[in-house]
Amino acid sequence: MLVREFADTMKQNLLPLYDEREAAAMVRLYLSHRLQVPAYQLALMGNDVLPETQQEHFIQDLEKLKNACPLQYVLGETEFCGCRITVNPSVLIPRPETEELVALAEEQVSHGRLDAPLNVWDVGTGSGCIAVALAKRIPQAQVFASDVSEAALQTARANAENNGVQVTFACHDMLDADNLPFGDRLFDLMVSNPPYIPESDRAQMHRNVVDHEPHGALFVPDDDPLVFYRALAVIGRKCLKQGGIILAETYEDYHADLEKLFAEMGYGRFQSLCDLNGRKRMVVASL
Repeated sequence: MLVREFADTMKQNLLPLYDEREAAAMVRLYLSHRLQVPAYQLALMGNDVLPETQQEHFIQDLEKLKNACPLQYVLGETEFCGCRITVNPSVLIPRPETEELVALAEEQVSHGRLDAPLNVWDVGTGSGCIAVALAKRIPQAQVFASDVSEAALQTARANAENNGVQVTFACHDMLDADNLPFGDRLFDLMVSNPPYIPESDRAQMHRNVVDHEPHGALFVPDDDPLVFYRALAVIGRKCLKQGGIILAETYEDYHADLEKLFAEMGYGRFQSLCDLNGRKRMVVASL
């Protein structure tokens, strides 16, 4: 099978699930990764024959993609803030918007809002992408990370090791404020991308998310959508130093309610921030 023949077959199989532009981009990314060549070289390889030893593997991958398995799960990794992050169905796939949360955390340090030495806690770490990126970008920080899922923590530990950074991990349910994972340690910064999508939005979401990514990391009850932000606020009151900061990614409709919640919990500063698409995406609260 020629490279261009497989590329055409793959694109045609993806078109029922994705628009033409996205399908074409997925084909380029897949072939670039599997053939280990830069994407711009693929145009010169159309008449090359796929290695016979790889053809069966490629066909198996295509079957997964036809069933709406995310490309990142098929490849087993993705890029996040310049780091290679292993992903699998036990963890969410990192989104570009979450890179902006990392940049915001880095900004708090570079603008002098937080002083070294720093203790940083990634609450609900999942794949560990945020913790790993922060450990890379803020080397003067001691980075800690927790998650309720042991399977997610196994992936996160591997990502820290593979990216050559030191992160202290612990298994912890963020709804449990009575049994904190890092003892009496106080933190300068807490960062989190908690579950925040209302359960009622599930029906509107793409199959590649709903059928494959962990629901516990995505959805919250319609009657209590702020449950994990309330938990962050409670933990922050116990674990943040005076002047410490919480940064969290969130749903754009929650910001007014979150401002009220953090004010009621005694946080003196609250700010809503937009992502690069102009949508309210992040909140900052400090004691």
